Amino acid sequence: MTDPSAPTLHHLTSSQSLKVLWALEETGKKFNLNLIQRNSQRDYPHLMDLHPRGKSPILVDNGCVIAESRLVLEHIKEHYSDGRWNKSGEEKIRDDYFAEFSTATIANPLYALMMAEFFNIKSEALTTFAENELHLQYKLLDEALCQQPFFGGREIGISDFMMSWRFDFATQRGYIDVEKYPSIKTWYQTIQSRDAYKEALRKTGTYDLKGFT
Repeated sequence: MTDPSAPTLHHLTSSQSLKVLWALEETGKKFNLNLIQRNSQRDYPHLMDLHPRGKSPILVDNGCVIAESRLVLEHIKEHYSDGRWNKSGEEKIRDDYFAEFSTATIANPLYALMMAEFFNIKSEALTTFAENELHLQYKLLDEALCQQPFFGGREIGISDFMMSWRFDFATQRGYIDVEKYPSIKTWYQTIQSRDAYKEALRKTGTYDLKGFT
């Protein structure tokens, strides 16, 4: 039953919204989940009714409609995490950096590979460039995780939720071999073993990113 006093996540299956669903599960607080099944037409009128972009995730809380993953996560952190994801000093700089890294730096070569697949672009130069760029980025991330167990530092931060989607995407589509990056492998196994992450997967049901476009 829907609780009008709790936030509602409008969640599209097989999408980056999973990281927000995972974050909500981590809080242990009550929330409502509106599960929207992905379709081949990419037609989601309910999402369009909530926000002009019509993209998931969308969080509705106390009448406020919040879109864009990082902003949704920041809202959850501020209002529902009991301060557990708050960072200060060098850890805040680190957490902010890797949250930003996930939205642009690592996204560009990943999406370049996806677009090449989607449009059947046979460009060895493009593929080689994207793969080489990703290797350099993975090395940077692996070294960072040698220093601290999470991108957020000693404990999970917003950057870990943000980065989880990138590695879900990369591993499912074969854009990374985590065996080559032992610290990334350990981090990824750690987050996937968390009860909240498992519960998010259970609730979403379908989480297939191989055909994601």
